[in-house]
Amino acid sequence: MRIRFHQPMPFSRGLGKEVLYICITGAIALLIFYFSPYGFGKIGYLNLLGFGLVSVLAGILYIISTHYLYENYRDNRQWTVGWEIIHSLCFLLFIAISILVYGYFLRLTDLNFKNFFLYLFYTILFGLIPVTIRAVLVGNWRLKKELAEAKKINELITGRKLASDEKIIELQDTSSKSTLKLSTHDLLYVEAAENYITVVWEQGPAIKKEMLRMTMKAASKQINDPLIVFCHRSFIVNLRKIQTISSYSGVFSIRLNGVETAIPLSGTYKKEIKQKLVGL
Repeated sequence: MRIRFHQPMPFSRGLGKEVLYICITGAIALLIFYFSPYGFGKIGYLNLLGFGLVSVLAGILYIISTHYLYENYRDNRQWTVGWEIIHSLCFLLFIAISILVYGYFLRLTDLNFKNFFLYLFYTILFGLIPVTIRAVLVGNWRLKKELAEAKKINELITGRKLASDEKIIELQDTSSKSTLKLSTHDLLYVEAAENYITVVWEQGPAIKKEMLRMTMKAASKQINDPLIVFCHRSFIVNLRKIQTISSYSGVFSIRLNGVETAIPLSGTYKKEIKQKLVGL
């Protein structure tokens, strides 16, 4: 199975749930180690308990620190599968270093590269399964959340009452000075195409397209309609024409009446669109 490193995913299900999961995982690990797999019982059960507590505390410290950094310094960057893999490896590395230092202070081990890689190996060996389970749980949580959100938005779309607010839009091409005139009830969407825009609208049963030389910002200003808004930096959509909104692998998309093209819905504009649909 191919890993999509740029695929969006949530950072976590919440700090409280992450801490609880670490505590439960630590308790299960201690119970397993109690039966001395790989000769762990030779170091003594009190020392084993100490290693377990240090692992749990190190994990909690790492999670709290990364949550703080993510919330305060992410700068609207999207969390992806690739970042999650790096995050998980750093989590295991931090725990391995913590228990190595703890073992050194107890004089159970020496600080050297051999022991570092040995501790890292065992940390990855026993930590890979719970880390993978956590990633699956986070993914399922994201899926349920997005499906519920898409369902709620679609309910708003189904229950909307469209007012008779038709007006004529005039879009002026900056190169030819020609003007495209169409109704706000006919326009479907506008798509950016480098220095041009593609305007798509309904004309009876047919779908028409025309390319104009102008920016998306200028198009939005000339349209000047509260229900024709940005849904993505490259798309302006007519909320009157939305049929459904769906989510797949963390990506929301809009389906319009009579249009095969799926219009992307960016998280930046999702809240605004939802609020406008509530007001319809």
